[in-house]
Amino acid sequence: VDKLAGYCYSTAVREGIPLPIVRADEEVRVTKKFVNQVYSELIPRIERHFGSSLAAAIRGGLG
Repeated sequence: VDKLAGYCYSTAVREGIPLPIVRADEEVRVTKKFVNQVYSELIPRIERHFGSSLAAAIRGGLG
């Protein structure tokens, strides 16, 4: 535990948040943004090919 606490303290940025946590948070944001962009391009294509009911079901699952 002391080693872990020391690592977190040594990698903390000015606000006291350990850098690995900041990086992980940023990675999640980037991934979420990417997935949203992919779905925003996919949904119209699905509607054109399969109809709006399937696209609505997929969109509803994203909630």
